[in-house]
Amino acid sequence: VEGPRKVLTKFPQRPREFAPYVRLAFAVVGATGLATYSLKYVSFPTKVVFKSTKLIPTMLVATIVNPKTSKFGPLDYISALLLCFGAAGYSYGSGAGDKGDNSSSYVGIAILCVSLCCDAVVPNMQQKLMEPPSPADGGYSALPTTANGDMSADANRSQSQKSCCARFAGGGADGGGLGLTAAELMVNLNAVVVIGLLTYMLLSGSLFEVIKTSIENPLLLGYLTLIGVGLSTAVLAYTQLIKSASSVVAVAVGTLRKVATVILSYIVFPKPLLPIHIWSGTLVLAGVLMHSYSKKKRKSSKK
Repeated sequence: VEGPRKVLTKFPQRPREFAPYVRLAFAVVGATGLATYSLKYVSFPTKVVFKSTKLIPTMLVATIVNPKTSKFGPLDYISALLLCFGAAGYSYGSGAGDKGDNSSSYVGIAILCVSLCCDAVVPNMQQKLMEPPSPADGGYSALPTTANGDMSADANRSQSQKSCCARFAGGGADGGGLGLTAAELMVNLNAVVVIGLLTYMLLSGSLFEVIKTSIENPLLLGYLTLIGVGLSTAVLAYTQLIKSASSVVAVAVGTLRKVATVILSYIVFPKPLLPIHIWSGTLVLAGVLMHSYSKKKRKSSKK
């Protein structure tokens, strides 16, 4: 566990250094806030099915933002599709009995599509921010150069395209990352979110209502603290998984987690097992087996 002083060594000092965290904060808000807002227009199962398919767009975004660590074949996409359908089936079945669901609409679907895009961008931006800086910072460049040591026209175009993607994702202009640890990324991002949230609450006047409610209900602070500790531990573990493995692996684990949560709910709170859950389990198992086969096939082709 890193100490507070070490975590703060890469805290933004200048206004422009906050830019990648502001973009990431907006993406996080878009992923969660828009999904919740879409429930005004679509049913809960519809929202769950859409959110369960975020593994596919995450893989597509990863091939653009993090091409070095994200190379996928047809089997990878098929296995991801099976996992998504399996998770959607489990979640759909568990929420199908909800009352008062609104009917689906084009507006709600459009909002969910934007939320899904944000879902795909967030883990890839986090991975880019935690990547080590490019060797080009030390004067090395793997791009082709002319006899005078300058970059060729093709290399300049390639560098420009990489720089655009890297800057949007929060990395350096040379395509590398900022070399953040999971804890550093969490502290920097949460600091930006807290500043924005406090500003909004002050302007709207809701901050004083929150303080008043907390004073009247002391237990509320205790509950919120426990929730905060639990969520921060989960987010830190998830962010560390992105750094250690990749954004796609982290999202895949999150997709499987939904399946495990539904299965656990059936064990803790016994209820009838629906046919859709049996088919969903089959799809998840097929997806996992196909991914394992694809992974072994890639390893054998490298030898």
